[in-house]
Amino acid sequence: MSFLTLAKRRASRILMVSAGLLLVLGGGIGWLRLQDQLDLQKGLNHFREGRFEDAERVLRPFVARRPNDVEVLKALALSQLALQQWQAAEGSLSRWCRLRPEQPQPFERRMELYLRLGKNEQAARDGLRLLEQNKGDLERCQKVVWLCLGMGRVAEAEQACRLCLLEQPGHIQLRYLLAECFHARGAEAEAQAILAPLVRAHPQLTGALMLRALYLLYDAGQAQEAIPLLRQVLAADTQRQEVARYHLSQALARTGQKEEAQRVVAEMQALQARKRLAGDGHPDNLELQARVAEGLLKAGKSLEARRILEKILEQDARYPTAHRLLASYYEKQGQTAKAAEHNRLAGY
Repeated sequence: MSFLTLAKRRASRILMVSAGLLLVLGGGIGWLRLQDQLDLQKGLNHFREGRFEDAERVLRPFVARRPNDVEVLKALALSQLALQQWQAAEGSLSRWCRLRPEQPQPFERRMELYLRLGKNEQAARDGLRLLEQNKGDLERCQKVVWLCLGMGRVAEAEQACRLCLLEQPGHIQLRYLLAECFHARGAEAEAQAILAPLVRAHPQLTGALMLRALYLLYDAGQAQEAIPLLRQVLAADTQRQEVARYHLSQALARTGQKEEAQRVVAEMQALQARKRLAGDGHPDNLELQARVAEGLLKAGKSLEARRILEKILEQDARYPTAHRLLASYYEKQGQTAKAAEHNRLAGY
């Protein structure tokens, strides 16, 4: 056999071995890719099933290798939010925002996260961007306006209002918010030009009623005109009971209605005491219960006060403050014998 023939056979064997190796290597790579894809689908399925801890564990390395895959990045970001991994979620959401700036969802989620973390400036920036995309989002507009006003960013608050008013120029809540913006930057004439007709046409708008009343009371010197507006707020708005009573007491005092002003102050103090009692965590706190009863007595709500005082004595029959207040109650009722007995038990 010639040397040339041997060389050809050897070369043929080498080619066959090389081809086999390539096939094995290619098959291995193909298998790894298939396994990678199966793991990815497993992670996405974990996310869809609400198994966020498993999803985050599986998807995190995929995002590191494929940072521009939006579907995987979205699933990871939402899993991190569900797991309260705030710092990691912020990074994932920010990348999602950069990759899909036209989509509202990543900006909505990031705004919510910024609010949770107290990053108000960043939250306001995302909010303004979202309003530019959807000028009809009234709930977000209100959130952004109050957020900007709270930071002293009046120009941005006004910008948010005006963006939404382009879409809904006659919307009463938006007009009230614009008045708040004018008031915040000291443009009182413009604010009142909106508020005066607004509160006449929409007396249920308690925020506008309050802002108008405060202007009349403290700026215009028209306390008498402020009183009915403040009473409307008290009748309609459970969230403004304390502050409305405070300003009402001021208005009543300025118009010479001293006794009525004192009664309103007593109502406010009773409300405050009730809040403290509710948040105390100790329903058997007799001192706080007695303060509530005392405030109710001063506010003229005698029967309610008496019930609270009697409950106190059920817990501690010798509690002196309860006896003292019950003595005062019975004196006003003209029941002098009962008043004297409670005074005796109080140590008087």
